[in-house]
Amino acid sequence: METKVEEALLKAVSKINANKTGIAFSGGIDSTLLALACRKLGRKFTLYTVGLQGSADIEWATKVAVKMEFPLKIKIVNKQEAVETIHNIANLLRTDDPIHVGVGCMTHTVEKFAKDSNENIVLFGLGADEAFAGYGSHMKALEKNEVHEECQRRLAGVTKDIERDSKISEAVGIKAALPFLDEELVETAMQVKPEHKISKGQKKIILRKIAINMGLPEELAERPKKAAQYGSGFDKAIERLAKLNGYETKKDYLASLLSDELEP
Repeated sequence: METKVEEALLKAVSKINANKTGIAFSGGIDSTLLALACRKLGRKFTLYTVGLQGSADIEWATKVAVKMEFPLKIKIVNKQEAVETIHNIANLLRTDDPIHVGVGCMTHTVEKFAKDSNENIVLFGLGADEAFAGYGSHMKALEKNEVHEECQRRLAGVTKDIERDSKISEAVGIKAALPFLDEELVETAMQVKPEHKISKGQKKIILRKIAINMGLPEELAERPKKAAQYGSGFDKAIERLAKLNGYETKKDYLASLLSDELEP
């Protein structure tokens, strides 16, 4: 089954019509697989990593890129840039949801970084967690023997994330590509037995095995999931700003940034 999934991933990446692509890179298994796929296909690519000083994504992305000799560009977001980005994304998305704003800040920053580096398209790993059991909810589903059903539920709900990211891509003026949501790859993922996706000790097992088969050292393939808003440091920045401005919650702080009332 590993071979089928790898072939489907390579096919999904090969469908992207571009001679050169950027990859939003966190050093996690999903974005690393996209880089490995591009390398295997002989496609030119550059990795783009963004985060605040000391963020986990910058640490891991550097570690993986050095070991694998991937071309990597890093942008360290300063405090003022973080404040401006959080304000702009909250208003662009018209939301006070800390998760959507945090993820949106990472997406916006990495896309702008890539565009400023003359990229036209950026690959993201959205869909890998949904299809290959990367969330805590999949671990709970494992206890109930409902991993397959939880994957389907998560895939059905990914529309909101796509809508969020589409707004940001349109604002930046760059195209985002989502190979893990390719129809054929998703169909293949849903044929993978639950025990090959998740166990009590590990999520996305099959993706990690494929990455190792493609040359990634095992210790780098074992990085636990770190959601974009946490790995980049934007969630911590929102929390810090909320406290500095006297708000009890991140949600209250984000609501204060909105120029008009939230749309229903």
